[in-house]
Amino acid sequence: MSIMIENGRHQLMVVVPERLLPHYLPMVRALTEDEGFGTVVQSRAKDALWHLAADHLPLPHAILVVEYDHGFDGAALIGAIRNRAHTRHLPIVALSSDCDPCIPERGPRALRHGASEFHRVPIDTATLAGRIRDLITAA
Repeated sequence: MSIMIENGRHQLMVVVPERLLPHYLPMVRALTEDEGFGTVVQSRAKDALWHLAADHLPLPHAILVVEYDHGFDGAALIGAIRNRAHTRHLPIVALSSDCDPCIPERGPRALRHGASEFHRVPIDTATLAGRIRDLITAA
C-alpha cells in the first residue's frame, strides 16, 4: 500500500507495516496537516526501496521508519537505504512503541544500521517534526 499526500516544502517518507497503519495514521495526518510535511506512506520495505530507486519520483527529504512488527525488519531497511549512494545522505528517524517487548534492542540496532535518531512512541508530533526539520537542515 502506498499513500502520497502533497503538502508543504519538505517531503517525508513514512514506512509503517500495513497492520500498524491505523495506529500511526493520526501521527501521519498531524505531520502533514499541522506540521506541513508532504508525506508518502509505504507499508512494505520493498515498496519503499523501489520508490527511492525510481528515477521519475523525487527523493524525500527524510524517512521515518516504524520498527515494531514481526516479519518487518526496519533496521535492515535502514541499512539498505544507507548502502545506496543516492540515499545514504537522507536523515532517517526510527520509531518504536513503548509496548514493544523488543524495544531495548530496537533502538541500538536501528542506530547501528544507520538511523539518524531513534524515538519511542508516543511522541509529541510537534517535537518529532522539529527533530525531522533539524535533521533535514543539517543534511
